Amino acid sequence: MGVKLLSLPRVVFAQVLREMQLFEVFELSQVSKNMYTRIKRVRRKLKPITVSHGYSRSEISATESPGCNFDLNFRFEQRMDSVFIRKLHIRDLKFEVSEKIESRKAFLCFEDQFLTVMIPLLKHLMDLFNMKYTTLLVNYDRIADDFFHPIFDKCVELNTFSLSGVPDQCLYRLMESKPMLKALNIGDLFEYRFKLPLTARTIPRILIEFAYSVCPVFVMNQEMITILHHDYEVESLNWLLKFWLSERNTKFQKLTLGCFWTPPNFDVLLKGVKYMEWDGKGRPRYYEYQETYFPIKIDCKNGFDLRRDDGVLATIAHDKDRKMLHFIVWNQNP
Repeated sequence: MGVKLLSLPRVVFAQVLREMQLFEVFELSQVSKNMYTRIKRVRRKLKPITVSHGYSRSEISATESPGCNFDLNFRFEQRMDSVFIRKLHIRDLKFEVSEKIESRKAFLCFEDQFLTVMIPLLKHLMDLFNMKYTTLLVNYDRIADDFFHPIFDKCVELNTFSLSGVPDQCLYRLMESKPMLKALNIGDLFEYRFKLPLTARTIPRILIEFAYSVCPVFVMNQEMITILHHDYEVESLNWLLKFWLSERNTKFQKLTLGCFWTPPNFDVLLKGVKYMEWDGKGRPRYYEYQETYFPIKIDCKNGFDLRRDDGVLATIAHDKDRKMLHFIVWNQNP
């Protein structure tokens, strides 16, 4: 098959390659150096590659389509029943694979190889495909020097988590070393324990697993803030709305709060706030934006609209499907 493909004209070869899955293309690139070179010249464009380094396993994954499923996976995990079946060639390095699972589009690799293989494999994939950016998921206490490598300078999303829940200076240094970050996901935001470093304060999107102080939300200088778990009272959210109405933050776009299994008491939430029910005019029904890998669409049909003195319109809406409460700013320049 390899010889027949190599004999195809360039345009036809590129078309055939685009019809193949990423998992198949990577397998094909292992056939020979000539095949690798031909595939490289097609410059098939991918989404940012994801690198995760956790407690149970580590993983390097790639995709070219919006969505949650990856088309090519390298899983590094400790398995007692693992046996060597083959070696993969990447540049001047060969590493062992214990299993290939085509249904999951994954190669299972040995856990102790991860840090040795990570940088060469990323270079290999970025050379083979048209891909410049990365996303990184890492435990606080598993941050290694390898994550400060220049290949991560174009990291656009950083996800950090820890069983201990206490970040340290190594995490801060990691944030500071990623000038192109567009999104930051962190475990805890305790006002007295975790103060965001200067660089993190300018990252457009931030997701916080746990937060216990309502005050920093509108002064964090982010465009979009998501807090999954919190202990905010409705009265605190009422204070937030009044704070937004009284200030002139032209950067803020969206606040999302999780754990709203039922709608909040809007009588309390909107107390002392002038609001309007949506009449089908003035704003769209849906608020849409793009995450790193997939688009998000929020239905604001049943939301309540607020208009600031400078004309900026916002909506507060309960999302019954995601069990979330959204505060959305529509037009910063009316």
